[in-house]
Amino acid sequence: MSFQVKQMIVRMCLLCAAVVFACGPAFSENAKPEGEMIVKFAAEHPINAEILTLLTHNESSSERVKQLVREIGDELGVALRFERITSGREVVINIPREKALEQLATQLAATSGVDRVKILCAQEKTAPFESYDELVVSFDPDTSSYQAAEAVAQRDNSPERSVQALINELTETTPYELDGRVLPDKRLALRLDLAQTASRLASQLNDLGDVEYAQPNFAVKAYP
Repeated sequence: MSFQVKQMIVRMCLLCAAVVFACGPAFSENAKPEGEMIVKFAAEHPINAEILTLLTHNESSSERVKQLVREIGDELGVALRFERITSGREVVINIPREKALEQLATQLAATSGVDRVKILCAQEKTAPFESYDELVVSFDPDTSSYQAAEAVAQRDNSPERSVQALINELTETTPYELDGRVLPDKRLALRLDLAQTASRLASQLNDLGDVEYAQPNFAVKAYP
């Protein structure tokens, strides 16, 4: 085969690769965890024998694995749910939004200065500024929290009266990551940030002695 023919073949291969690359799916650069974590337990952890049995028999779950996930959730103070086992003997754990919101609502209702907490559903909207899937917190009028919410509603942008400062004050002991806004009627609307919560919990799981590694399960979206 002559040198010219070889050179032509190489050029054609490069051209085909370029076409495939250009026409292939594009992936989002801003992939975020959707409230899931991947956990690999240390080799000596007894749950690994159960995981191997599940994979060998092509079974999806067992009560032992589900119970372990619940126990981890209790230890971290969060609602966790078993999702699946990977071929790499990893356990995929989910933060169920509904359970997390219920847990947060109970915690906030017991907080000093809070009058009422409501999990707002789409069909329960009573004002145009309300959004679906929020925790709406009402404060007692004679409390510092109400005064802070009032100041934010009046657009007092001093750091000690920021929305985040108010959220931090209310949720100091909660394991969940939240963001929010003050509504015009001085209630605080909170939204659960599953991405940040998953990252935070994965970090805590990595500190456990019987965990080899834990990481958020990132959802990468492909665009044709």
